[in-house]
Amino acid sequence: MQAIVEAFPEPDAPVANRSLAVKLGIAKDTEKEKREEKEKDISDKLSVIVRDHRQSRLTIEVASALPLSPRDSVAT
Repeated sequence: MQAIVEAFPEPDAPVANRSLAVKLGIAKDTEKEKREEKEKDISDKLSVIVRDHRQSRLTIEVASALPLSPRDSVAT
């Protein structure tokens, strides 16, 4: 184990076999971290779009339930 630690002294140091170092827990999987960060950004953007869509749909439903004019409210 000491030989492996000496071969990969720093977690972020460039290594010859990064996949082996990642599997052994010596180096970070920076590509995976970047991919997860990008997926989180996309997920956050999608949740904002869905929330905005739901909010606008709710506004339309409430507006359609309201009378169109004061005369309509008297007739009912």
